[in-house]
Amino acid sequence: MAKTPTPKSPAAPFCITSPKGFYAAGLAAGIKKSGKKDLMLLVSDRPCAAAGVFTTSRTPAEPIIVTQAHLKTKGTRAVVVNAGNANASTGAPGLKNAELMCKLVAVEIGCTAKEVVVASTGIIGVPLPMDKVVAGIAAAIPELGNDALSAQNAAEAIMTTDLTAKVCGITVKLGGKTCTLAGICKGSGMIAPNMATMLGFITCDGAVTPTALSKALKDATKSSFNRISVDQHTSCSDVVLVLANGAAQNTPVKTGTADYAKFLSALTNLCRQMAEMIVRDGEGATKVFHVTVAGAKSEKEGDLIAKSIVNSPLVKCAVYGGDPNWGRIVTAAGYSGAKGVDLKKMKLTIGEKGKAAIAVYKNGTPVKQSPESFAKLQAAMKAKDIAMTLSMGAGRAEVTWMGCDLSYDYVKINAEYTT
Repeated sequence: MAKTPTPKSPAAPFCITSPKGFYAAGLAAGIKKSGKKDLMLLVSDRPCAAAGVFTTSRTPAEPIIVTQAHLKTKGTRAVVVNAGNANASTGAPGLKNAELMCKLVAVEIGCTAKEVVVASTGIIGVPLPMDKVVAGIAAAIPELGNDALSAQNAAEAIMTTDLTAKVCGITVKLGGKTCTLAGICKGSGMIAPNMATMLGFITCDGAVTPTALSKALKDATKSSFNRISVDQHTSCSDVVLVLANGAAQNTPVKTGTADYAKFLSALTNLCRQMAEMIVRDGEGATKVFHVTVAGAKSEKEGDLIAKSIVNSPLVKCAVYGGDPNWGRIVTAAGYSGAKGVDLKKMKLTIGEKGKAAIAVYKNGTPVKQSPESFAKLQAAMKAKDIAMTLSMGAGRAEVTWMGCDLSYDYVKINAEYTT
């Protein structure tokens, strides 16, 4: 029989351990020079259906390779993560170290190494200090708990340049049972919309078939993590994992059912919350902006246009400086590669999120501003949360992306990252 941690006081709402049967721990193993928490364990008291989405980089980190292989085994029990060292581009020794991390956890909780998955984040190309990792895993096992403090420690232990821990959750009725989903994630820099440029871990006490779980995560990712950007740089360590252990005792969710639709909606909602937390905590970020492309020829074209705008360094700089230089937005759409771009049909509005927007461009011509409307436009660009809507007049598709500004601090943080 698998070993399970001793339950502690119940977790506060929407901790990573809020779903029944999950336990977590986070501590400082000495991997980070700062002495901050850098090792996390997440354990289920029973086997889970598990699914993951991964970086599309052709230079994946060694833990990604190991985790992708281990997910082919039915019944995932645990996740082990270290921060401060990405164990990336480390070759055969890196693969061996990632496998060893899984084996060490497996021995402690009573399962096979292939029932444990692994992730790492931090500096690339540096071997893991395995003496510290080994000691850290041993120290983390007795700290596993389902209380709020254990969950918070876990959320903090996966952070790198993040300023805040990122935690959220949601409940959904499945088969007459209340099921809980909760997530933690890290991400602040190397955030580009090319999968899920981050680490994200989602727990669920609902029963979901592996096929349904995998499909739901891919669909949820498409409209959440794949529509955010901080700096256009796709990480080699990106992974989002979801574990569903069935502790809520609902009838297993299958694709094509009403319960699947409800589960997908809940998971998408959760992923969007997590994605927004990452953008708001972007390295050096002082503002966020939402780009809605409406009336696009297709969803694919809408994504191309919105991605070009959100990724544009010039648009990001204008957002940082509060400069209503809307020409940068229009021209970003022009070079996006989308075919349904026609200046004579386009309309652009800018405003503070939640307030009335100001039209700045319409049907191939700038909209003349009165002193009053220009003042409102300037005020909107100075806001912390800016909304931009570009109507294409080419179809019915609509997408929304989210990005953050490009500040002096972003350059400083990344100029000094390894030192």
